[in-house]
Formats: sequence, structure tokens, C-alpha cells
Amino acid sequence: MSVDVSIIIPTLNEATEIGRTLDELRILAGSFEIIVADGGSTDETCELATSRDATVILTERGRGIQLHAGALAATGSVLWFLHADSIPPPDAIRRIHEALSDDKVVGGNFALRFDGDSRAAKFMNQFYDKIRHIGLLYGDSGIFVRRDAYHQIGGFKPLPLFEDLEFVRRLKGSGKLVR
Repeated sequence: MSVDVSIIIPTLNEATEIGRTLDELRILAGSFEIIVADGGSTDETCELATSRDATVILTERGRGIQLHAGALAATGSVLWFLHADSIPPPDAIRRIHEALSDDKVVGGNFALRFDGDSRAAKFMNQFYDKIRHIGLLYGDSGIFVRRDAYHQIGGFKPLPLFEDLEFVRRLKGSGKLVR
């Protein structure tokens, strides 16, 4: 079976979150595969992912390394990078295809909302609303990209921090990004 979208999730000891995320992903409509790129978990992350029919690949630790390994294992024409605690909207795959129906669009991301009414959650929601206006896309907002564009720019680099910002900076040179 061929898939349209490869969902790639980097993990390291995410047993408390990964089950809920994978359960939410399984109800999405569309053709997709889920790849969990694990960087050496010592909890039940890999077992939980396997039990929910995700493909688990073992990689070196480091988000950029893990994301790139997942992308190399992916078979979809679209790569969608999610964090293990992210819950996408039910129509996410349709929205991705809608965005990519414009040939000028090489990728994009989703709006991000933090759960709860705490002061920290409210602050982070306001913060993310502000940074999107200056063009910053962080990995926790569910970055998606055309597979060919990903490989054309060399994918994620093995950086210790901000691999997502560096990736998006290079991706912007390939075409339009949408939210």
C-alpha cells in the first residue's frame, strides 16, 4: 500500500504521551504511515508505539538526527514532523493536501495551542501567536514538507538545538510556507 503522508515522531522516553498521540493519529482520514524515530528510550515508548502499529526505528539521540532518520525511512510524498505530545486537528491530512495543492507551496505548519488555563499555557499561546507573525516555525507546530523539497535542501541537520529553525530557514528558500 502506498501512502501519501509519512508522519514522523522523534521520541526519547515519551511513554506518558505517545499512546494518546498515536491514538489520535489513527482516527485521521487519509493514507498515511507513522514512523517513531526513537533516540534510546529506557521506558515503554517503543513498546507502546509498536502496539499501536507505528513503525519504530532506533537512532542516535538528538532531535535533528532522529527526524532525518525518520525522513529517510519514510515512503510518503509528504513528510509531517510531529512531537510525541502533539494532537493534530481531525482534518489535518486534508488541510496538508489543500495547502500543497498550490505548486508554489513547499510546506508549512499548524497553529499551536497549549492545553489548560494556567498562566504558563496562556503565555505560550500568546507567544506563539506573536512569533508566527515574524515567520518563525518551531517543530512543535507540526511542520510538513514535500518529500522532494526536504531532500533537495538536505533535510534536518544534527544540531544540538533549534534544528527546526535552521531547517525552516533553508526551506523558505525553496518556496512558499503556509500555516
